[in-house]
This record gives sequence, structure tokens and C-alpha cells, in this order.
Amino acid sequence: MSRSRKHPKIAYIMIPESIAPVDMTANILKDRDGRIGIELKVSGGEYSVSKSSVGSKTRRINIPRAMVDAIPYGIHDIEFERVGKLLVFDPAR
Repeated sequence: MSRSRKHPKIAYIMIPESIAPVDMTANILKDRDGRIGIELKVSGGEYSVSKSSVGSKTRRINIPRAMVDAIPYGIHDIEFERVGKLLVFDPAR
């Protein structure tokens, strides 16, 4: 997970290709406790999940601007918890 002070309204998550083996879409949700959930979908999601660069083994998901303030500045490792169809993480951890 990353957010830069140079571009404070942009934050994103990098996920391994093993979680999203092809370009996909995602719905991104935030609960009352501040946790963020990502629902990966082959199509029909609101946000794109695409290869971070040619030849890379990661995919990038941009965080919606309305949720960016929940992401701390800097680069942080995150752990996902699978809850039904969602990959959930707490950006405050």
C-alpha cells in the first residue's frame, strides 16, 4: 500500500499476480471501522485492477479519492483477511 506526500490524493495497493492472475475489475468498500474491502471481479467492477508494469508479477489497484485520507503516508505492508468474496485490510495497522 502506498501514498505519497507529493501526490496526497493518490493511493494504491499492489497485490501479487497469484491473487489476480489477469487484468480484472474491483469494487472497493469501506466499513464504519475504517477497514477497506476489495471485491475482485472478472468484469463489472467500478475500478480497474491492472498489471503494474510490463513483466511484473503484481497488479495495481488505485484507492478511490473518497477513501484516500484513510491511507497513511508512505509505503506499508498489509495483510488481507478473506471475508466471503472480499479481501479486507485495515489501513491503520
